Amino acid sequence: MNTIKYFISFIIGAMAMLFLFFIWQKITGKSADQVQNDYYIITNQIKKMNKLVVMEQDFSSMQKTKFSTELAGGLLPASEKKIITFTKTHAQVSYDLNKMKIKVDSLGKKLIIQELPNAEIKITPSVEIQSFDDSFFNRFDENDIKKITNSAKENAFKTVNQNRLRSEGRKQLLIDLNQIFVLAKALNYKIIDQTGTLDTSKL
Repeated sequence: MNTIKYFISFIIGAMAMLFLFFIWQKITGKSADQVQNDYYIITNQIKKMNKLVVMEQDFSSMQKTKFSTELAGGLLPASEKKIITFTKTHAQVSYDLNKMKIKVDSLGKKLIIQELPNAEIKITPSVEIQSFDDSFFNRFDENDIKKITNSAKENAFKTVNQNRLRSEGRKQLLIDLNQIFVLAKALNYKIIDQTGTLDTSKL
């Protein structure tokens, strides 16, 4: 939701800048400066985006762990302890647009995408203990809790399909780039992708 609000503010600001630019051009009539001004406006708006978060997803899971300990060398019934943990995992896909390489051909009115940054995937699991059942002879200690929470976090990392996140993140990036390049399109620039990974017909 914050990303949507950010884009709305970005588009409003971009269009306002474009409107002021056209007024300035009308008043001054300095068409010789248009090439330089186009370049400044386009590159400045893209730099303002900085890091772009294209997707966020949450996952959750329950995990039950049992431990059995022999008592008196097996002469007594084994003592069993149980613990149930709840793991909530937040996954975020983002792109650092400072690493995006573009070229603005003001004379040919082309915005050339030379290189796109790789997706940055951040996985943040948090583990809560829901319940545990132990006995006087077989208590959970600090090391047990640490091992269990670490195991739950490792399982969380394994269950998140990073390839699917990258694929969905790339699709969302295409949608977001369409909004980022709103100024270039308003200035009648053609978007050219040299990376071979984007469908420029949708930009």
